[in-house]
Amino acid sequence: MNSKKILGYIFIVIAVFLTLAIFALIPQLMAILAALKDNSNSYQIGYRVGYIAFLIIQTMITVILWKVGIRWTKKSST
Repeated sequence: MNSKKILGYIFIVIAVFLTLAIFALIPQLMAILAALKDNSNSYQIGYRVGYIAFLIIQTMITVILWKVGIRWTKKSST
């Protein structure tokens, strides 16, 4: 097994944990989205926007890890 294949499996394991974390944070995201309509001070608005940005970045990293991990663990045609 070459190092690319090992890294692919490691990326898949990390992606699984990040996917579970995303699913666990969905209720909090819904509460934050519902609270965006409230009259809030600048601290609360900054927290909510930052949290949404964090989830977007985490989702993008998870998708990239899944794609690279699957690509690197495919059977080689040698």
